[in-house]
Amino acid sequence: MVKDVFGIHFSALIRSVKMQEAAHLLRTTDLTVSEVAARVGIDDANYFSRIFRRSSGATPRDYRRRHRASP
Repeated sequence: MVKDVFGIHFSALIRSVKMQEAAHLLRTTDLTVSEVAARVGIDDANYFSRIFRRSSGATPRDYRRRHRASP
C-alpha cells in the first residue's frame, strides 16, 4: 500500500526520512557522525556514512562542511 501512495517501497521511505533527519542534524548540531547515526536509528557509523553518501552525494562530514548554518 505504501508503494501505491508514495511510489517507493516502505523500506526506501523509512531510509529517506532517516537521511532527511540526519541531514538536518548535521546542519544544525555539533553531534558527531556516530551520534547522528545513532539518533536516526543506525548503530553502525560506517554503514550510515555509506547510505548517507548514496542519498546526498556527499559524506556526512563533507555535507556538514558545505551546509553548515553560520552562527
